[in-house]
Amino acid sequence: MKSNWKELKKEIEIEVQKVWVEKPIEIKKMQYGIIPTKAGSYGQYFSTLVFSLIYTLTLGEHTLFDLLKIADESDISLNVLVKFTSISLFKGFQSTEFLGYVGFEKTHIFAQKIEKVLDMLDTKEEYKELLGAYFSYINILHCWIHIIFPWNLGLFFLQKDEHQVKEIIKLLQY
Repeated sequence: MKSNWKELKKEIEIEVQKVWVEKPIEIKKMQYGIIPTKAGSYGQYFSTLVFSLIYTLTLGEHTLFDLLKIADESDISLNVLVKFTSISLFKGFQSTEFLGYVGFEKTHIFAQKIEKVLDMLDTKEEYKELLGAYFSYINILHCWIHIIFPWNLGLFFLQKDEHQVKEIIKLLQY
């Protein structure tokens, strides 16, 4: 039974290799506005893109990265690390479940599988191997979302200079 975490790690690593070189189907669908759950209010999917960008970033670069850094602390035991992970990923608002809702079901499935094998880990090195693979997967998804994000929309939100602000104030007085 102890090998389950290794099988899961291998499954995640295989997915990492696939999405590293080819745009994942979830990203392709999102790029065309095909959201199986219909996430996004009023029939639009822009908010789904925004949430996908934000939640992959925070899950990868903040939650998983921090957990992996904590694993390097000599005074933190594997038991405490597993508890931190359970609280961070599987209690309260679950970002992986939300990512599943907005179109990244595999992200949530992997998280559910991680939750099931956490107690099977014997060392912090095993923990780092498993969570490190998931960290890579999430970060690659984030990169893909970053690439397809419609950054050109920023042109509709140009900053105002002093002259424009004065003109706006003047217009408000009439």
